[in-house]
Amino acid sequence: MLKDKFPGYKVAFGCFLIMFIHLGVLGSIGVFIPSIAKELSIPMSSISLVVTFATSSAFICSLFATQFIAKVTAKRAMYFATVVCAFHYVIFGFTQNVWFIYLGGTLAGAVMGFGTNVAAASVIAEWFIDRRSTVVGLVFGGAGFGSSVAMFFSGILIENFGWRSAYFILAVVILVFGILANFLFIKSPQDLNEKPLGWEKQLDNENNKQAVVGGVSFAEARKSSTFYMWWTAILLIAMLITGYTSFAPTFWQEAGMTHLQSSSFISLLSLMGAISVMVSGALAEKFGVKFFVLYNTVAFTVGTVILVMFPNSGTVITLITIVLVAVAYPSSNSLPATITASGFGNLEYGKIMAQLSTAD
Repeated sequence: MLKDKFPGYKVAFGCFLIMFIHLGVLGSIGVFIPSIAKELSIPMSSISLVVTFATSSAFICSLFATQFIAKVTAKRAMYFATVVCAFHYVIFGFTQNVWFIYLGGTLAGAVMGFGTNVAAASVIAEWFIDRRSTVVGLVFGGAGFGSSVAMFFSGILIENFGWRSAYFILAVVILVFGILANFLFIKSPQDLNEKPLGWEKQLDNENNKQAVVGGVSFAEARKSSTFYMWWTAILLIAMLITGYTSFAPTFWQEAGMTHLQSSSFISLLSLMGAISVMVSGALAEKFGVKFFVLYNTVAFTVGTVILVMFPNSGTVITLITIVLVAVAYPSSNSLPATITASGFGNLEYGKIMAQLSTAD
């Protein structure tokens, strides 16, 4: 089979679209917060707790993601997530008090935990033994591209139709395009009677009883200090990146930017972050995981310091901040899927990656 006709690439594109649709809209909450707070007279600090509800829900759902996907398949998990994602925007659109927002945030966590990151990584793991990190980076870049598009158009929709109508319009977009992407592209190797890329290496090593897909079991991984150190690091990094992307628009608006200016800047951040995620897998494969983690953390730290010290100090300073934080985007997006195989091998990649993803 010619590599350029390998059907796994079409499936990977489908996963990219799912990430684009699901996580793209989830990343646009920061654009809506000022409008909701103003109309309903809810303190922004109270609305901001939606991120806590979402991440807590995602954490709990991720604990059971592997079992859920094994029972219903990754494809059905993605269908489930699409419906829930659209429904949580409907709930946001009907918001009367802060508890509507918290309920919507909880459902958003289910989208992340059950039917997006882990499901997409599971599909990629089925199709790719070779080039897995590179493909994971390309696929997970869909979240950043989706966020840039969603935040940009959310700002336009809010300006023209109000925040409630914007939520309802986006809910329809999520449902239609999420179902279409899944139906048209997401297949398993068994569905197409195909084998994953790199299966020859796996077969050769199994015949020699070496198993390139080897590594440690999930139970063995849980006994190692590395597992818990990585989990904690992923949690801390994800909290910082999520906090930045969720509240930077509000921070900028309070510093003097207009609604449209802040949404445009955060959209640019997401677009650049998406490009960063897409190349991160190839960088990790070429230079190693240590380099991957180091440049992510350094870039985010420097970018955040500049943001806090020079808020709304002009376009150039803002762009410098955006570039640095964009470079660090993979650390809260594709980090578990990228580093799992390097630390624990491929034997039970899906289970170990899913557990590490509970922190993401």
